[in-house]
Amino acid sequence: MPQRTLGDQLSLPLKLAAVLAFGGFFFWLYLTAEPTTVALEEEAPEEPATDTYVYSVFENPDFFEDERLRLSRVTVEARLGLDGFWASQPRENEEVEEDEEPEEDSILVRIPRALVDQGVGVGEGEEVWVTGFLHQVNDSVLAAWEEDGVFDDPGDRGLVELEEYFIEADGLDTSPPEEDETEQPAAAAANEPGN
Repeated sequence: MPQRTLGDQLSLPLKLAAVLAFGGFFFWLYLTAEPTTVALEEEAPEEPATDTYVYSVFENPDFFEDERLRLSRVTVEARLGLDGFWASQPRENEEVEEDEEPEEDSILVRIPRALVDQGVGVGEGEEVWVTGFLHQVNDSVLAAWEEDGVFDDPGDRGLVELEEYFIEADGLDTSPPEEDETEQPAAAAANEPGN
């Protein structure tokens, strides 16, 4: 008959002790654990855009700087690679002779890389609705654009340097937005004296 060693004799009690230790540990966790709640982050509602005109932006840029605005029915005058374009718009309420063209103002619009990657783009002569924020063109903006590869042509940077402001687009449509999203009064408020 084989002899039982000390290991054989202790294996059953050690197994029971291990099971009791694990059971005790889980019971302790059950008693001391506090319920947790998962907070779902709600998507912030999109900031409403203020309807305005290109000439209003240039007449009172401080009023619109860092504001989300919408330019309606602007024409793509010239492209800046895939990442931008100059948007032109005739002056509203300007009296023009029959044989004359109304004076047009234009502003640079930057299409962020995320929108370009989604296939958002425009062609020259196309009529678009632009929403976005007005910012100043400065050295850090130019450096960031250069790093992003916005300047396809060496002369592009020089053209952008001539601009004082640009719109960082967060929306670009080729059809009018729904009417309940528009806010007309700001364009008039920007042209009031003292603004």
